[in-house]
Amino acid sequence: MSRRGVTNTETINNYLAQPAVAFAGSLEQIITQKWLACIPMA
Repeated sequence: MSRRGVTNTETINNYLAQPAVAFAGSLEQIITQKWLACIPMA
């Protein structure tokens, strides 16, 4: 598994387990994550 160059599965799983990252189903989280996804990565 690789996300933006990260290949360590444990690192990826630890990141995804964070409350601010894990999807909680709230409208606020959907809007925030959608907004962040639109920011271009340099």
